[in-house]
Amino acid sequence: MKHKRVEDLAHVFDENKETYLKEFFEFLRFKSISTDEQYAQDLEACHKWVEKWLKDLGFKTELWPCDVYPTVFAQDLSAGEKAPTVLIYGHYDVQPADPEELWKSPAFEPCVRDGKVYARGASDNKGNLFATLLALREMQKEKGGYGINVKLVIEGEEEIGSPGLCRTVFDKKKELKSDYVLVPDMNILGENEPAVTLGLRGIVTAEVTFKETQQDLHSGMYGGLALNPLHALTEVLASIRDFSTGKIRIPHFYDGIQERTKEEIAQLEPADGIVEHLRESGSAANGGEKAYSATERVALRPTLEINGISGGYTGVGFKTVIPSSAIAKISCRTVTGQDPEKVGHALKHFIISHAPEGIEVAVKLGHGANAASSLINSDIVQIVSSAYGEVFGVPCKYVVSGGSVGVTKPLQEASGGQLALMGYAIAEDAIHSPNESFSIARLKKGFMNQTRVLEKIAEHAAGSPM
Repeated sequence: MKHKRVEDLAHVFDENKETYLKEFFEFLRFKSISTDEQYAQDLEACHKWVEKWLKDLGFKTELWPCDVYPTVFAQDLSAGEKAPTVLIYGHYDVQPADPEELWKSPAFEPCVRDGKVYARGASDNKGNLFATLLALREMQKEKGGYGINVKLVIEGEEEIGSPGLCRTVFDKKKELKSDYVLVPDMNILGENEPAVTLGLRGIVTAEVTFKETQQDLHSGMYGGLALNPLHALTEVLASIRDFSTGKIRIPHFYDGIQERTKEEIAQLEPADGIVEHLRESGSAANGGEKAYSATERVALRPTLEINGISGGYTGVGFKTVIPSSAIAKISCRTVTGQDPEKVGHALKHFIISHAPEGIEVAVKLGHGANAASSLINSDIVQIVSSAYGEVFGVPCKYVVSGGSVGVTKPLQEASGGQLALMGYAIAEDAIHSPNESFSIARLKKGFMNQTRVLEKIAEHAAGSPM
């Protein structure tokens, strides 16, 4: 039997669908690319659009300066001191559209094909965020409020690691104080398979440069005598991993890891879908530590990945040179208990100590972020799970994500609230890739689910069963 409130919300969406999509498209057209300063005006226009939406609902808003692009902070405390407070996180910045030639339609001109909206940011994170904005507006229209206090933190630097906001939150503890924290920036398992995410990995990045000479050298005249930085770099990088076991050889890399129990792992949905998706993409899905299951490797174990290597000549034809320098970009995903700063320094020490004589080495560590987790039996996780079940009509499952949302742990600590990681993206949405998409059906369910979560928080505070 369908839940009556869910049916009513579905009717609201269907009645207003064309208006909602028009507004969603307006949001998606902003080229809010935080990694490229040429889009600064687009980011400013985008955060003003978000701020106006919230002001129109009666939220008190302010801008928090961060490293480059501001965070929109908004609050409606009209429910009073005795009512619970929920803090909702989102981000308005997106990834670049490159390579643009692989898009079937322009990345910032949203279009609908087969029930899906195609545009950069459609899923990450504008689709999830827009579902939340719709829920707030329709609740305000229908009820004149939320029955709870609502705060929002919507930033413009998530795609560059949230360095500014990660520092700012600890100066804003009073403003952020909340009972619950919702992060609707996650995936579900499929179009009709809801899941609450119980944890995120942390991250640390590094850019490594090996340099030997001031300029490229002729490989015939100097080959056999000059040390090739590309050879040196690839040899050092290859020595990081034991390919027979998949383990990382860096001393202290695994220090501090809080191992999950067999019972905790058994509560998680197996990674079969991810393995299948990888194999469909042509991967053998056999990376990582061989001693662990796919479920553990994809989310519960730390990783070290070489994200790119450059040096020398890679254009058309041949330019027979010994390159003067070589560069590699590396990222490590950390898990609960690991210190990203210590992992970064261990990586840096390993590379420098293993570089051959004659090579000038530079290791530039990027911004790091801690892993975050929530408890399956916490009030907010059970509230979100219950709402998912009502809206999707099937039991909610539990997963742990291998990805990172850098500000999650600092936000959790600064606010003091119980954390729930949620969202409506799926693997097929092609997040960060060409032809990113978000189905209209999931936008609808996202709107309904975000509404029910907020309503259920109010109901729980009033003593109603979940």
